[in-house]
Amino acid sequence: MKNSTPWCNLYSSESKYSIAIRPSKFSKQLRYYIAGLFFVLSAVIVQTLSFTLALSSTLLIAFIITLPLLLIINFFKTECLSHFAENNMLLSASGMLSIAANGHYQVSNDSLIFPFACALSLQEIDRDNLLHKRLNLKGNCLVKNKSKKRVWVYKDNVDDGSYRRICRVINHQRSLTNADDMK
Repeated sequence: MKNSTPWCNLYSSESKYSIAIRPSKFSKQLRYYIAGLFFVLSAVIVQTLSFTLALSSTLLIAFIITLPLLLIINFFKTECLSHFAENNMLLSASGMLSIAANGHYQVSNDSLIFPFACALSLQEIDRDNLLHKRLNLKGNCLVKNKSKKRVWVYKDNVDDGSYRRICRVINHQRSLTNADDMK
């Protein structure tokens, strides 16, 4: 086995799933939901801390507290999947993500799953190593030592089966990391 030719999971016969991407309506509304929740929480906290304030004063203070948060949320817009990949992408069970226009990525183990979305942490695969089919210690194609790209996949970006498949890939990547930590 020592002299065997190394191979890359991208070229394996592993099943790759085509995931159709559509624009998300929820991603545009999420920042306002967060700001509204923060407004209600700050109004409740201000009202409980000072019983002597009138309701209009409490709401004004809560609005003044919430306004910077809304500005910060609008300034730091996150990249949504529909902006990252135009029409569709290929996802394998090992976490290889192929997007025609943007290249090949590996889903990282620090991706997150929320009830309304998944935050994919993607590492771009080095194309030179992809062509030479070299392996790293875990058996995947080598990834570039660049910063990770965080892309949000909202539930309404993809159909229900594709969303569950993305969640399974994230859990699989986490289980690989946990298995390596146990050794």
